[in-house]
Amino acid sequence: MTPQVFSSFSLTGDESFDPDEFTASTGLAPTTHWRKGEVSRGRARRHSFWSLEVGPDLTYEHQAQVVRLLDVIEPHAEAIRRLIEQNDVDAQVGLWRGDVAEDESTAGINFSSSVLHRITALGASLDIDI
Repeated sequence: MTPQVFSSFSLTGDESFDPDEFTASTGLAPTTHWRKGEVSRGRARRHSFWSLEVGPDLTYEHQAQVVRLLDVIEPHAEAIRRLIEQNDVDAQVGLWRGDVAEDESTAGINFSSSVLHRITALGASLDIDI
């Protein structure tokens, strides 16, 4: 089976976070976005959301996939940091496979930025073998 690997940069916040305003301030076009309270499938969204996806890459080169994403968003790092500092917004970089059925996938793994910072402060990388 040919692998399909995706990565994304996502922002999640309350009603003070305006995804359209973020798009306008950075020029980055989201793959998906919505405002808290918008109705989707008969239900109101519980938070505001903005996400930019990269992929699929047809390889298991996970680091290369994340580097491609970082190359797109890093030029906007100052605007991203400012948004996070001034609003109640959570930022996340995600990586997933699109070629695996949900009932066959492994559990997700998440590390906070503070844990990742501690690892990089040691000069170490993070290797996950599942």
